[in-house]
Amino acid sequence: MKAKFATTCQACGEQIRPGKQITKDNGGRWVHNYCTETEIP
Repeated sequence: MKAKFATTCQACGEQIRPGKQITKDNGGRWVHNYCTETEIP
């Protein structure tokens, strides 16, 4: 899905800008699509 609001990726800590592709990780947190494979402690 595309982000509607600016926020921070919970996996990498970088900014998520409106219009960028995002998804929820296994913990239900919004992350970049490419961060879904990132292990979050």
